[in-house]
Amino acid sequence: MTTSVATDAPAYEPPFGAFEYFPDNLEWSTQMIRLFSYCYVRGADFSEVHSVAKSLPVGDNAAWEAGFGALAERIESDARASLAAGHTVSARDYFLRATIYHRISGQMADIGGEHEVAPGLEGSIRCFREAAALMHPAFVPVEVPYEGASLPGYLCVPEAADGAKVPAVIDFGGIDAWAEEQYFKIGAALVERGYAVLLLNGPGQGEAKTRGIHGRHDFEVAAAAAVDFIGARPGVDADRLGLIGSSLGGYFAARAAAFEPRLKATVIWGAVNGNFARVFDEAAVAGRRGSRVRQLERFLGVEGRGALIETASLFQLGPDVMRNVSAPILIMHGESDALVPPSDAQAVYDDVVHPDKTLLIYPAGTPGSAHCQLDSLGVAQRDMGDWLDDKLSG
Repeated sequence: MTTSVATDAPAYEPPFGAFEYFPDNLEWSTQMIRLFSYCYVRGADFSEVHSVAKSLPVGDNAAWEAGFGALAERIESDARASLAAGHTVSARDYFLRATIYHRISGQMADIGGEHEVAPGLEGSIRCFREAAALMHPAFVPVEVPYEGASLPGYLCVPEAADGAKVPAVIDFGGIDAWAEEQYFKIGAALVERGYAVLLLNGPGQGEAKTRGIHGRHDFEVAAAAAVDFIGARPGVDADRLGLIGSSLGGYFAARAAAFEPRLKATVIWGAVNGNFARVFDEAAVAGRRGSRVRQLERFLGVEGRGALIETASLFQLGPDVMRNVSAPILIMHGESDALVPPSDAQAVYDDVVHPDKTLLIYPAGTPGSAHCQLDSLGVAQRDMGDWLDDKLSG
């Protein structure tokens, strides 16, 4: 077992620990770091992002949506012009950036739960599918059978040089994650390392939520569906399957690790120890962040605080769950995480009895200290990629 720089949780609110583009607005600063991190993986351009952000009235969510929405439309138009001219590489890169700009345009409205379907979702899906068709190897849209319906996602199975089967990783994001965005966070990096990758919208996420499929505490049901699907794909080694869950997906990953024995390695990319309604209530009280209560209601498909608390109370981990983990597990958490304190990561780690467990806590003021290492995507990709290589190399 391994633990690194584990610390007691500070009395919230912690130091942000990362660059604050908008010092008086923590939520906006967090989303700007998110954008800037995608410059590392062709998902954004610093000058394009800055050209919009520099003139926005801070806190005006409608202006945010309009500004980044217009940028998304302009970059998508450039992509189509490049494609028409036969410049497929340029078109792909434009479509990739437009994917993120569409996605981020609706982020503030999504956090506030203003719409059942977040603005920008349709455009983000459209642009990512255009980009994916120009990739080699390609991420192909797929439907994963799930309780009489299906979960939408994307699959990429690279060919091994020797024709052998390749290990595979399933990836889920968090409460406001879309499978298209997960390509940038970790999907492309895993394919480069030779993994087959399934980027999936789980219950309550992205396109799945538009189908009336809402979030659930027993996420191992969705994880089992994903394992069934990817393990049966040609070219995939079903005996070398891993799973990554980021943000609230860290809770999902913990449930999967505990109750899906076919997984041989699991990464909790930002831990949540349960009762996430409590987490978001605390974040709102901290002073510089808006409430996510309405977002939670839409994620779970419930109305009203009473129903929210009742449903959210089912989201619990603890020793009764985590003692069931039967394979190696990695937990990564930033000390300056503004949503979930590092004490949640420590608690999840402590409750795992499997001997092969690792806890990485990135100290405040160092790369990786923000929520899900949004301030240093390269550090996160390195650490989980190397760990997965060690566990799934065969």
